[in-house]
Amino acid sequence: MTDLIFRFKNYKRNYLISFLLIVLLSWGRYIVSNSLKVDGIILEGLGGNIISILFFSSVILHFYSFHKIQSEDISFIKYAYIINAMGLLMLPCISNDIYSLLAYGESFDYSSQVFIKNITSANFFYDFISPLYKITPNMYGIVTLVLAKYSVIPISILLSVFNFKLICFFLVCIVIFLINRIDNISNQSKAFVLLNPLWTIEAIGQSHCEVISVSLFLISIYFINKSQIYLSGLLFGLACFSKVSMVLCFPILLYYFILLRGFSWKTLIIFLIKVFIAIIFLFTICYYQFRDIHFLVRPFLTIDTMRPTGSFVAYIYETLKVLKIYSINQSTEIFKLGFKILAISYILVLVYKLKARIMANGAYLVFGIITAMLLIYSHRFMTWYLILLLPIYFWINNGKCRLLFLCLSSACVIQDCAYYNYISPFSTYILGLSIAIIIIFQIRVLILPFDKKN
Repeated sequence: MTDLIFRFKNYKRNYLISFLLIVLLSWGRYIVSNSLKVDGIILEGLGGNIISILFFSSVILHFYSFHKIQSEDISFIKYAYIINAMGLLMLPCISNDIYSLLAYGESFDYSSQVFIKNITSANFFYDFISPLYKITPNMYGIVTLVLAKYSVIPISILLSVFNFKLICFFLVCIVIFLINRIDNISNQSKAFVLLNPLWTIEAIGQSHCEVISVSLFLISIYFINKSQIYLSGLLFGLACFSKVSMVLCFPILLYYFILLRGFSWKTLIIFLIKVFIAIIFLFTICYYQFRDIHFLVRPFLTIDTMRPTGSFVAYIYETLKVLKIYSINQSTEIFKLGFKILAISYILVLVYKLKARIMANGAYLVFGIITAMLLIYSHRFMTWYLILLLPIYFWINNGKCRLLFLCLSSACVIQDCAYYNYISPFSTYILGLSIAIIIIFQIRVLILPFDKKN
């Protein structure tokens, strides 16, 4: 009996086994449904329901085991390489974002039109993407599109997926190797970022484009540590050119530089000039290729026209739909503007609150700024957007702050699990319950910096 309890409480092993089960069950979904699609797949019968429950349970166990090993002395680098290798084998089963990447990548042709044209029915991945992306112009960054373009193998969807995942695998291996060489970040903090279930499931496993952009950003952090500012600026620029939302992570880069060098206006201005020069260099190359000065901002413009999802604006939008308010589109635009003003106000209040100890509380200020932009300013919020917050946890050791982030990210990933078995009672219950929990934790995360107990 004692041996059984010990085995059950071996959280390191449970962490690995739970992710291995998630990977195997991603293949189980493919075998049972005989389809690589994510949207609209229903796993009927006893077998379908059993593997759906097993997948859901494995995700919960993965998050819970990760939470428990936070207090243990874990070999960060060994587990990171093992998890990365496992993630290489995971099939898309709760998000079809990788198919959207490959679809846009296949039609990428190094012209200015790439950011304004839609995917046509002739596209190899047309049947695998959601209806939204069939009517939406490209919104991915140039770096991601190029990698996706050269990942496509026209004879096989599966080979194309694994070709892209193989690129991600090698990039993450580089990240693990370099981050492990940074001495002024604790192993526990490195583990929280690169063993986090949000990273393992959504970034490595489902291969959202954040795995490319955040990996490049983490490499730029390594070069900041080595005082290679130009190289850091180039990597940060490449991260932004992978996904434009990475500009929100610049405060992290700035914070780490100040943490290493101390604050002085002279060093800060020199740092900003060097980063600016590196980004302008990249911008010039891209402009020379595309002859379109809007190539960087077009993804932002595209996203702004899309229907609100997962944000506070979206909650109001859906409420207006239920209430059958007549001028729903006009009302939504008003609310979008209102929440943008609210986000800026939140950041100003946060700066005022923390100004007395701005250096000591710098990481929490950066966390608050990015969180406000993701949850309040933006009218679209998806699970994988939270990956942008992970790098700041190199310097946030507050247990409550980490736990709240883990709770929010777990609720978001569990919501995505509803798509493992689409439109079934199982998925409906998961979706409804997780959305309610997400709203609670979104609010709780936002008020955390104002909690006097912390």
